[in-house]
Amino acid sequence: MPGSAYAGGLGIGLWKDRDEIGSLGNDCGIYHAKMSEEQSRHLYAGWTDAVNMLVRKDT
Repeated sequence: MPGSAYAGGLGIGLWKDRDEIGSLGNDCGIYHAKMSEEQSRHLYAGWTDAVNMLVRKDT
């Protein structure tokens, strides 16, 4: 049983037992970014600016 998310789901009753988790398979696929690195950096810079404005506002 890989991962703490599976263990957490088992703990809250999302799955009845480890066998049920095992039957889910491991068909996660692979993530491939479609956004250019330049656009990603630009958007991330905007996000960090917004977060910094909020942090400074609270202090």
